[in-house]
Amino acid sequence: MDVFPESYQTKTHLILPVKGRLLVWDGHDYQSHHRRTDFTERIGMEGNFQRYGYDFVIVDDSGSIYRGNPKIHIDWYDGIHDNNEDYYSFGLPVYAAGDGLIADARDGAEDNRRYNEADLATNEKAYGGNYIIIDHLNGEFSWFGHLKKGSVNVKVGQRVKQGVAIAAIGASGSSLFPHLHYELRNGDGAKKVEGLPSYFNNYKRILGARRISIKKGPVNSGDIIESEF
Repeated sequence: MDVFPESYQTKTHLILPVKGRLLVWDGHDYQSHHRRTDFTERIGMEGNFQRYGYDFVIVDDSGSIYRGNPKIHIDWYDGIHDNNEDYYSFGLPVYAAGDGLIADARDGAEDNRRYNEADLATNEKAYGGNYIIIDHLNGEFSWFGHLKKGSVNVKVGQRVKQGVAIAAIGASGSSLFPHLHYELRNGDGAKKVEGLPSYFNNYKRILGARRISIKKGPVNSGDIIESEF
């Protein structure tokens, strides 16, 4: 088959949805789990809604995402218990990345880093725990997932402005640890939605002691960045 890639230009003026020093724990590079979604496990999927997704976490000056004793990655995958409050991200505000209309919102899921797979039968987005979806009214939608229980402060149909606080970072749904999952996509659901490239405005890229101001650009796995809004 012949494939003819097209360059996509983000329509929405986007800012990073979290303030502070951020690590892109996982982005959309070739090895990212967002890009390598297993379609055989998600019956009915016609696209990859998280193809250009990001997992944002707050880090300290040393690059750590939590307080306390060191961990290794397998600790999270093996489900070894630790406290959400040990993570710098937990409970910090989440901001609207762009202007728009609240297309969907869910609250009430516990911050227990898991979800009930049976819930997918009635809500194909239940994997995200507590979430918000903003319709930017131009064919682009922002998804904010794994939000803290009780923190969602917007309602379906409400108009929001860029930079307004809409929730807090949590660990609800399919989450290894407290973080914000953000993605730009072309629809509200999951099975028939495709991810879209997202370019963010006015942030800094941190490279050791250097801070480089970016007027508009992409971010990806391993980047350490800082919002300027």
